[in-house]
Amino acid sequence: MTLPDVYCIFNRARGMELISPDDLVEVATILRPLGLAMSIREFDSGVTVIQADSHDDRIMGQHIRALASQLGSVTSVDVSAQLRIPLTLAREHALIAEEGALLCRDECLDAIRFYPNMFSEWA
Repeated sequence: MTLPDVYCIFNRARGMELISPDDLVEVATILRPLGLAMSIREFDSGVTVIQADSHDDRIMGQHIRALASQLGSVTSVDVSAQLRIPLTLAREHALIAEEGALLCRDECLDAIRFYPNMFSEWA
């Protein structure tokens, strides 16, 4: 979940006793040392998220590749809808899966489509 989303949801739940953005970042940095199975992460694009261990790059890449295999190809919108994650995170995870050679992409005028990378199987 993106850090601004966490901030809004957390403060809405608290009602009148709001926390500052700095306090949230400070708390987010100690999630891993506390053993809470999540941590703060900044993607190359600058998007900062609090990420559960179940959403690491390897696992998400495998999910997206399986989805692309099932559907033939996927866009970030498809990934977002199917995996129920924000569109920004879907795009980031798809690009990371591409960097990891799990996916190939085709840039069209309307969207970037990701396909399962078959080249690694042929090499």
